[in-house]
Amino acid sequence: KTNNNSLHLFRLDVENRSEFIDSMNDKGIICGIHYSAMHLNDVYKNSSEKLVLSEHVDKHTVSIPFHEMLTNDQLEHIVNTRR
Repeated sequence: KTNNNSLHLFRLDVENRSEFIDSMNDKGIICGIHYSAMHLNDVYKNSSEKLVLSEHVDKHTVSIPFHEMLTNDQLEHIVNTRR
């Protein structure tokens, strides 16, 4: 379960981030990636440290649209859309 204490993002833990994003995009819903594991970035390529939680979040966390400009119809579409 993802703890959502952000006031501008609503995060979901999904089985496969890439597939989820592609599926949602096909339905007109643009999702974001806001949590990339920094230790996997090329800048840190010499690091061999395993950070299991960071790697899980990197592969499984997406942000769905969540802002004050969404209409009720858009919110219904986002909430009721299934991959």
